[in-house]
Amino acid sequence: MNRSKLAVGLALLLAPVVAAQSYPRGKRPLEGTTSAELLKMAGRHHAGAVQELGIRKDKAALQVLRLLAAEPDLPAKKPATDRVPLNEQAEHGRIYHTNLSHLMAKVALARMGDQRQLDDFIVGLSSSNLAWAEDCVDYLGEIGDTRAVKHLAPFLYRHDYVPNPGGFPIPLSMRAALSLALILPNVEAEYEKSHPRYQVMNEDDWRKWWEKNKKRFKSK
Repeated sequence: MNRSKLAVGLALLLAPVVAAQSYPRGKRPLEGTTSAELLKMAGRHHAGAVQELGIRKDKAALQVLRLLAAEPDLPAKKPATDRVPLNEQAEHGRIYHTNLSHLMAKVALARMGDQRQLDDFIVGLSSSNLAWAEDCVDYLGEIGDTRAVKHLAPFLYRHDYVPNPGGFPIPLSMRAALSLALILPNVEAEYEKSHPRYQVMNEDDWRKWWEKNKKRFKSK
């Protein structure tokens, strides 16, 4: 497996909503959809359409994205871990996708340079809710702003994770490594040139890179 395929696989495994950069070229589900249709879908709280607008950095979508980001989340009727009865699944799905569209709008705005939204995800890294902190690590990778690098770097040294019954435990160090790879693709490209036997930078490689480069990022 080559480096790009491994990165794609990790992104599919890690991201709460697959990061835009994780899709192979030409494979995003809504890539061929017109912006006009995406805007209609976004108005119906289609989270994938909202995400695609953010990937495109479509300035015509700013008003819709800001409206979605400002909408209050709908109260969940049941915790996410509860089994939903068949007769409640449609309503449960509507609430979930509506709230997800709000979140994707915030990610999209941060991708398009909204400092307040970016700051909110950075603040989320310090949340006492570890699940949300994990999500913020992932979303900052999707946003791709280099201002997040110095905030993500400490997570390279953290190995805690939210238990995932029946699933693969993903430590914060691995999440941070993937997000840094998405934000700084040139770093991995240079690493590959100088380490032809290896296919991808792991957490230890990123920790070594950070120790050598942290001064220039901490000054930003």
